[in-house]
Amino acid sequence: MQAGQVMVIGCGNLLFGDDGFGPAVIEYLEAWCRLPGGVVAVDAGTGAGDLLMDALLGEGAPGTLVLVDAMDLGLPPGTLRPVDLDEIPAPKRADFSAHQFPGLDLLQGLQGKGVKVHLLGCQAARIPEEVSPGLSPAVALAVPEAARVIYNLISQARL
Repeated sequence: MQAGQVMVIGCGNLLFGDDGFGPAVIEYLEAWCRLPGGVVAVDAGTGAGDLLMDALLGEGAPGTLVLVDAMDLGLPPGTLRPVDLDEIPAPKRADFSAHQFPGLDLLQGLQGKGVKVHLLGCQAARIPEEVSPGLSPAVALAVPEAARVIYNLISQARL
């Protein structure tokens, strides 16, 4: 990663229903969108925290970071919404959550380094406790729309 680039990170686990939303969006971006030079799209799975720690500690921090994740926002399933860092739902705030969403402190540290941090949340319909792959219909329909939102966002970022 070179300094100033845009990094789009899909967070989540494909094995647990709608938790696989972030990786599904990355897959869609890679298959259907021509990403501009300087943009890196990464399916981080449940390892986004490690990836971001490397960016925070390394010299090549991205200029813009876009995180994509399913979460409980209290909205109808499949609803997309930009989420400010101070609005991240409590279960996602911990540095060592069950699904390893990057902790709030880590994201704030990146902002402190001058990284523009964007979080696009999608209201999950179901995130089961046991292995049950596959997105719910409402969340699956949100994948192409999320890709459009992200594409517009990265098109506006300075590369």
